[in-house]
Amino acid sequence: MKKILIFIPLLIFVYSCAATPEKFYVAKAKNIIEVENQEFHVWFDIMPNSKSNINLSGVVRFSENDKYDYKTISLFSIDIYQNMVKVYSVEPVVKENKYLNLEDEREIIVSLFTGLRKAESLSTDLPVDFVLNFKSGKNNFTTVLEDLQIERVN
Repeated sequence: MKKILIFIPLLIFVYSCAATPEKFYVAKAKNIIEVENQEFHVWFDIMPNSKSNINLSGVVRFSENDKYDYKTISLFSIDIYQNMVKVYSVEPVVKENKYLNLEDEREIIVSLFTGLRKAESLSTDLPVDFVLNFKSGKNNFTTVLEDLQIERVN
């Protein structure tokens, strides 16, 4: 009986220290970069007479660094995952923020031209992950934004 009492706390300790499994798209991503001011929102439009679309918007700021040219890096796609399943892959609308006078930095504003029809597999009650795919010269880069809550707009 004494051995069991010693074993139980040890088992609890080992279980609590175990790492959560890494999401496969994070593990396989190459050239992961950190971007500043990654302010992203995703919402589900449930207004009357609307098409019940999923929308997103965000801001990304790049600064001078050794990995990529911050002046020319471009965002070419966003993959949206929920429960490790890709729900959407979209080409965003990207605009330069010309109103900021930043030295050695650049900021882009990201949105969609139109909302996305709600996929059958998407639950608006669960968070989503964004995989932002960038290109600079001949190199591709990735940033992963995890656990974004889907807001409801009505």
